[in-house]
Amino acid sequence: MANPHSFLYKTLTVPPRSASLKRLPLCDEKLYSIEMLSKLDRYTITECLPTFGVSLGVLSFVLMMPRVARLFDLVVAKGVPLYDTLTMLLYSLPAILPLLLPLSLLLSVLMAMGRMSADSEVAAMRSCGVSLAQNIRPIFLLSLVVAILTGITSVWVQPISENNFREALQASVVNGINLSAEAGTFTNLAKGVTLYAEHVGEEKGSLEDIFIHSSNKPLAGAVITARRGVISSGDQGVSFDLEGVEISQLDTAGQLRRTTANKSRITLPIEFTERTSLRDAEKSISALISEGYGELNNEAARVELHRRLALPISCLIIGLLGASLGMHHSRSGKSRGILLALAIFFIYYALSSLGTSLGKNGKIAAGVAMWMPNFIMAALAVYAFKRKNTERPLPLEAQIISSIARVKGRLKGGAK
Repeated sequence: MANPHSFLYKTLTVPPRSASLKRLPLCDEKLYSIEMLSKLDRYTITECLPTFGVSLGVLSFVLMMPRVARLFDLVVAKGVPLYDTLTMLLYSLPAILPLLLPLSLLLSVLMAMGRMSADSEVAAMRSCGVSLAQNIRPIFLLSLVVAILTGITSVWVQPISENNFREALQASVVNGINLSAEAGTFTNLAKGVTLYAEHVGEEKGSLEDIFIHSSNKPLAGAVITARRGVISSGDQGVSFDLEGVEISQLDTAGQLRRTTANKSRITLPIEFTERTSLRDAEKSISALISEGYGELNNEAARVELHRRLALPISCLIIGLLGASLGMHHSRSGKSRGILLALAIFFIYYALSSLGTSLGKNGKIAAGVAMWMPNFIMAALAVYAFKRKNTERPLPLEAQIISSIARVKGRLKGGAK
């Protein structure tokens, strides 16, 4: 039975003429008015929004934890300011939003429709003439908004934030290089750069009797000695202004070569400054089109292009699928919704990963590879909609619901 205190019950009933009269279901033409349907639309969307917000926040927190740990390691190890670390954390968020927005939408729709079905609210609306298409209309509107947000994020925001993250990370690490060295001790200035100085001058970075070992190109494996010098950091890495320099390095033939100079400026790049090309995730749509369909004929660029375009459309399909699958006649609303959402998302992600692999390897066209998950999910959504519209259960639906109920019963029994 529907809750007599719920908004939906009040919407589907007329006010009593007196205190002695009960509320009676309203099944006349007023129910089909735009005003009445707009109330039902707002009610359904209101049911979805809290779960959508909580799901998005929790999933973002979980997926961001590994990157949070790595970024805060910079605060401890490199002395990067906390503000810069939080800025980089903000830049990294759009990279996961195109995946989390559809998943959060699916969770919210399944749980909202499951709750409404379990409380017989969907049955009440159907009995009063509200069709399944009218039930799903607010879900479509919500899915459309999420699709627009996903499109903006994946097409424009993500590449900009990826570039900003890379630049901020590079600047923070370079600025955080430890330029202070203690006399008579080995100091790791950066990854692959080790410094030893017999004497340290009063001026910052001023050293005497210097020994430097580098494992970074172009001086990989080189040993550098100098009478005196000054070290500094810049955009390219660690720089040394040295006097009385000798560089010892093995050539390609395995012979030791020594180079001497009275004065020399040597710059040793740190690890990430060697990468000059952008990753596909950092490229704009125009750059992906140019590389994918231009002279380069880059398969990976075409795959990334179609992936970004397919993700927003998946929100519309997932919304329709979630609304159709969420309607049932059992009272296992929340647990069923969570399990269904995880199963659907796992299938979609597996199909997307398979398409990415096949597309990058040239097995199938990039467009077909990245749109294949949407085609499969759309077919499943249409099939589920038709079954629910004729009030026929999906195959194995009863068995799945009973299995969930048995598992819940065993868990409750074990807890006692």
